[in-house]
Amino acid sequence: MVSLIIGLIAAVVGVIGVIVQQGWMALFRMQSWFAVILVGLLFVGIAYALLWIAILPLRLVLRARLADPGVKLLKSKRPGITAVRFSNPQYADAFRKANSLIP
Repeated sequence: MVSLIIGLIAAVVGVIGVIVQQGWMALFRMQSWFAVILVGLLFVGIAYALLWIAILPLRLVLRARLADPGVKLLKSKRPGITAVRFSNPQYADAFRKANSLIP
């Protein structure tokens, strides 16, 4: 969304630049509009790439902290009993405490 806003602002600046350099009549030519749209799309791409690169370390840190706890439901032969296996031991302990399963 931020990259789209930056691209829109760049396109508006491009329209203003066309008006200042060539006058209002330049807006009636298709070449001017193609240039404005091209500038807007170019800035959308640049802003998206820069934001993706800037946010990548944050995403990696959050992925490590908010990773999937690795819950696996196991089949049980007895009715009314569900066996659950956790790959993260701390998460398993927290699950036991939250559900009063600790003896």
